[in-house]
Amino acid sequence: MKAIRRFVKIPENHVISIEIPADFKVDEIAEILLILDRKDRNKNKYELADVMNDSLFVEDMNEVMTDFSNVDTEDW
Repeated sequence: MKAIRRFVKIPENHVISIEIPADFKVDEIAEILLILDRKDRNKNKYELADVMNDSLFVEDMNEVMTDFSNVDTEDW
């Protein structure tokens, strides 16, 4: 299997063409997957500030800190 990943902006005509590399055989089956990301890029950084109010997240982070406490004291 070979994967080719490209990020493109949707053009005004809403048409995106795909050039297939020459090493692909004619009549070979290809799966085309289109993912539209409509997330607000700035929204995520504010959500990260709110995680400290999430008790499950805080509990998980405390558990990870405890698990790695011995490693933290080792000299690298």
